[in-house]
Amino acid sequence: MAASGHNPPFVKIYHSQAHDSSLRIPPQWVRLYGRDLPPQCFLVMPHGGKWDVRLLNVENGCYFRNGWYSFVVANNVINGDILVFTHVGAGVFQVIRAAALTGCPPIYDYDGALWPESETDLIPDLDTSDEYESSETDSIEIPLSFWTRFISESAIEGETYFTVCGGTWEMRLAKHRGRIRVKRGWSHFKQVNRLTVGMTCCFYLVDTEEVHFYVTIHP
Repeated sequence: MAASGHNPPFVKIYHSQAHDSSLRIPPQWVRLYGRDLPPQCFLVMPHGGKWDVRLLNVENGCYFRNGWYSFVVANNVINGDILVFTHVGAGVFQVIRAAALTGCPPIYDYDGALWPESETDLIPDLDTSDEYESSETDSIEIPLSFWTRFISESAIEGETYFTVCGGTWEMRLAKHRGRIRVKRGWSHFKQVNRLTVGMTCCFYLVDTEEVHFYVTIHP
């Protein structure tokens, strides 16, 4: 089957020991969607930066090889970063990253002008990060630090959208005691997508104006 822009993305968690010089594309994804990938591919970040990588096909798998290390260094990819690759056609992959320490896309991935001036700027203030384990099942919390950094506070009063594999759900939010929670729409979203305890949802902010998240679900 030829790859197309409508194919689902694949996800990799970066570890330097395993992925320093190359990155293996999941065999199942290659089998279903990547049989016709060209030898020359491109990795494109949200800020528009584009990296040329060579595809290596060998007996034990398909890898991003030459050029991969340059991509890692240029974007300061570190251990634990979650990388989501979406093939939009002709060997071009859009890449979205969730940083290991925050679970959110770094702001400089969307605006290269905001790239940190020093390595210390890459370390978040853990005392102010909203890390939590929600015990509620009828709602889900959005970290306040993430919202205030990327989205207008007034947008809390409007609709928020979650998209999974082409389906989109409208959510309504509520702010109470300094916390932002998804209220209306979450129960239906859970039911339709068959979410159960132990499953992981990764939320990628793709539109800050209409507040639209692309959601990947992992068992």
